[in-house]
Amino acid sequence: MKKFINVYIKSDYDIVILRLSVIIIFMLFGTYKWFDFEVMALKPLISPTWLNILYIMFGVHGGSYFLGIVETITFLALSIGFFRPAAAQLTAMMTAAVQKAFQLAVCFSCILCL
Repeated sequence: MKKFINVYIKSDYDIVILRLSVIIIFMLFGTYKWFDFEVMALKPLISPTWLNILYIMFGVHGGSYFLGIVETITFLALSIGFFRPAAAQLTAMMTAAVQKAFQLAVCFSCILCL
């Protein structure tokens, strides 16, 4: 067991596993945005937040499709980032921006509910 742990520590398996898990999560979430069950599940989550502007601009289905496109582009760029480090850096910034946008949306919706 100790030998296995030492081999794992000296390898890059952990980074590969983390990258693949993020890619799979973005792939699933981006794919789900195209289905009606996800569109209806997102409606009560997004409506009270500043992301409601997506519904105003594109409609309920269009807003979900827009989010799906952003997440699909992110997972494709992360996949390309395996082989091109510059694409991985750009995608990391894009992923951080999407994450911060949703964190702000949750924070503002909680503040407005008080």
